[in-house]
Amino acid sequence: MSKVGQDNTSWDDLEMTWHRMLISCLPLIIASCLGSIFLSTHDAWDSGIDLWLNISVLVVVVGVWLSTLSRRLDVSAVPKWLVYYPGLMMSAKLVLMALYLPDPTRQLEEVAQLLVWLSPVVAWATLSELPVNLRRAMVVILTGPSGLAGLLVWQAWARDGAPQPGHVGTLLQTSLASFMTLYGASVLRQRNDTLGRLRGERETLARLAYTDLLTGLPGRLRLNQDMSDLISGGPSGGSRGGVPFAVLFIDIDNFKVINDTLGHEKGDEVLRCAAAEMERHIPAGGGLYRISGDEFLALLPHHTAEQAIQVATELQRHIHEHAKSQQGVNLTLSIGLCLYPDDAQDAASLLRHADSAMYSVKRSGRSQVRRYHAQQDSVTERDQVLSRDLGQAIARQELHLVYQPIFVLDTGQVVKAEALLRWTHRELGRISPAEFIPIAERSGLIMDLGRWVLVEACRHAREWPEIKLSVNVSAVQLLRADFVQTLQEILAAGGVSPKQLELELTETALIYDDDCAAQAVLKLRELGVCVTMDDFGSGYSNLMRLQSMQISGLKVDRSITAELVAGPTRQFAEAVTQAAVTICLSLDIELTIEGIETPAHLEAVRSLGCQFGQGYGLAVPLTWDDLLRKYRDTQPAPAQALTP
Repeated sequence: MSKVGQDNTSWDDLEMTWHRMLISCLPLIIASCLGSIFLSTHDAWDSGIDLWLNISVLVVVVGVWLSTLSRRLDVSAVPKWLVYYPGLMMSAKLVLMALYLPDPTRQLEEVAQLLVWLSPVVAWATLSELPVNLRRAMVVILTGPSGLAGLLVWQAWARDGAPQPGHVGTLLQTSLASFMTLYGASVLRQRNDTLGRLRGERETLARLAYTDLLTGLPGRLRLNQDMSDLISGGPSGGSRGGVPFAVLFIDIDNFKVINDTLGHEKGDEVLRCAAAEMERHIPAGGGLYRISGDEFLALLPHHTAEQAIQVATELQRHIHEHAKSQQGVNLTLSIGLCLYPDDAQDAASLLRHADSAMYSVKRSGRSQVRRYHAQQDSVTERDQVLSRDLGQAIARQELHLVYQPIFVLDTGQVVKAEALLRWTHRELGRISPAEFIPIAERSGLIMDLGRWVLVEACRHAREWPEIKLSVNVSAVQLLRADFVQTLQEILAAGGVSPKQLELELTETALIYDDDCAAQAVLKLRELGVCVTMDDFGSGYSNLMRLQSMQISGLKVDRSITAELVAGPTRQFAEAVTQAAVTICLSLDIELTIEGIETPAHLEAVRSLGCQFGQGYGLAVPLTWDDLLRKYRDTQPAPAQALTP
């Protein structure tokens, strides 16, 4: 949480571990120098040269140790001193040995003592944070004593026939130990670099995952984690019942207008400033998160509804004033409020409820604060759930088609079948098309759903070429400029003749945009696809448009059929139906009566001369396999014998 919880892990910890390890070695180096001074043979070499070399190393090491303990020297500089000065001392000793120590036996003894320093210095040079080129140079310099040891052994062998076995063994063992130390330190350094790089990459990815790049605020992942911590009583989960807190779902009103009129760059600047201003006015202990484009969420631990509303009101005032004075734009906030544990007991429900309250503010005029109310917001919340899940319904295989047969009323023959889309939600069960189709149209998902229905219907149509399949098309689909081309591609891919397909359009779709709709219907008719006006009599029909729209059929709405057998409007229903029959005969188009539920309905529509009929009284919607089994593979009974 931006203010509720922070991750204080420092990347410097790994490097500091090496530095502390090196400091702990300093007392041992000091003891070693003192031992070399007191245990020397005190000959001319030890007293005149070697003594002062050991004293100089001792002074430098003691000085580094004391300076580090007193914090006068940064701990990160210790490895450089431990590499530079011993390396310089070893190189100087080699030169002085060549000048002032001619005795081969003493040379071997001194080289053996010198090689003792080689292993730790090589390891420090490899493990320390030295520049790569300098580290390589130091390794080359420090391997000099090993080379000199080999040269001395070779000289002794050439001069005396064979050097003393003890001297040779000492030189070989110390040289081998030095090279093994160099190899092990190199491998360890490479592993350390690799692990450090991987850890850095993981931390970068974690920051990217948990932080919004534009505003610098925590994102949805951090929000979920912090809400879980509050609900469980903290990161350790030690507090029973969790911490009561308020959730503010904040949406910037009409932010799309800023992007469209001032540009996205200006919109990003406004968002950054608004986020910084909101975060500045979040009370101590709370946190602000960006969860999508112009939507933010605030967590306010230990806040009551009244306190949270006061905070929300202050946010609205400060954001409006700041945006007006600094960016010259008019910003208002719509804020939904939800409380834990009063309104919900889990993070997902809290977010959903706060979102529902915010959308209620949007519908009632924006720029307000509103708390979630279960009874009032249940419809809104269900719409949001359906809108979110409808986009995944195809991928989850939750959609399927059923087909309701359309009969020739005089013979009982099935000549058409209307494809009806059904959605079985994985949690909510069956969802009515009357509920999810409007949601699809509002959210823009109707194009994906409509395409899926057309593809599925064409796949089935190949199995029964003698029947015509009728598919409902919304105004949103019809008025798309590429709809006719898309339909033509679907028919070609499915290997289906356009004459096998009939599109049902509502009256609203046909009169919504007369010119565009007329052009689309004309193109469909030229393609060979039949177009029927659905729900005739339930809308606002312009009868003069029937001929100009080039439609191929009418479907009388079930509300008219229901009034044919009883009720005060029976005569009106009969008149409308008779008028529809007359119009269809005059225009030579087909007439289908919906809603035939009873024998009385069937008798009434027959008596009026209707041609086609469908309804639950004749046949319920069936799966494609059941439709084939019942009406293609067996001889259907005459319509007179059907018992609605």
